Amino acid sequence: MGFDPEFEDHLSLVDNARNHALLQTKLQELGHANTQIKFIKAEAPVGRTIPVALPLSEPTPVSSPIATPAAKTPGPARSAVPPKEKLSAIPFNKDDFKNDPLIQKALEIFKGQIVEVRA
Repeated sequence: MGFDPEFEDHLSLVDNARNHALLQTKLQELGHANTQIKFIKAEAPVGRTIPVALPLSEPTPVSSPIATPAAKTPGPARSAVPPKEKLSAIPFNKDDFKNDPLIQKALEIFKGQIVEVRA
C-alpha cells in the first residue's frame, strides 16, 4: 500500500503487525489467500481522483422527548435541526457545585480535588 510523501510521517502509525494481520485476514476472506502487505512511500497513480469528504450533519437526539422526526413532504429540503437559540445565563452557585453528588462521585472515582471554582 502506498502512502503519499505528504503523509510519510503517518506511515509508522499504520505499519504494525496488528494492521498487517487484519488486512491479510480480510483479503483472505475475499478470496486472496497467502497475501503479504507492505506499506511504502509512493506518489499517487496518474489519473487518481481524490474523494471529497462530505460534511457531517449534526446528529438528531433520539431519546429526547422534545425532538420529533421531520415530516417527509415533497418540495424544498427542510432542515431537521432547529436554528440555534441564544442560551441564557444560568445562575451558578459555587457551594452547590462543590457539594453536588455527581461532582463528589466523580472526584472519588478519579481521586480528584477541586482547587478553585470560577464563576
